[in-house]
Amino acid sequence: MSQTPPICLLTDANILIDLAQANALHLLRLVTDAGIATIAVPHCVYAEARSEIDETGILGCGLIMVHESLETKIKAVSINEKGLSDTDKTLLQMAMERHYSIWTNDGTLHKKCKAYGVLAYWEFEILLKLYEVRLVAADDLLELAATLETINPRMKGMREKLSKDL
Repeated sequence: MSQTPPICLLTDANILIDLAQANALHLLRLVTDAGIATIAVPHCVYAEARSEIDETGILGCGLIMVHESLETKIKAVSINEKGLSDTDKTLLQMAMERHYSIWTNDGTLHKKCKAYGVLAYWEFEILLKLYEVRLVAADDLLELAATLETINPRMKGMREKLSKDL
């Protein structure tokens, strides 16, 4: 039986911020240790999330810090897409160059990823994989969803939606 190779993800700051504020950063370590995904944190994302998690914390969660090259930054600036921040454009450019997927809760970024042929995952798409391999209980994911609903207004209704997937 062959094992599925891990997904290579570039994470957006919103994932790190959500999990830090919900005291659930340990889930990142489970994702990487279980071989579900290799998670890379671009420097531009770290700059946005460093008030919630420092570099030591990122590395302690099994994540990899990556720096975007000057060439990548220049190419990213040329992406002329409304609704994308400079960080979003850099993530998109890095994903195209490295053949990585993006892990984000940003709906606009999801749409642009699709348009550019980059696979994007929602926060709980990856976290559900922990449930599938029996590393996290359904109740724990539902509790996390409820917590995130109170922390992040964009997550409203997530617990109910997630309960249908469990």
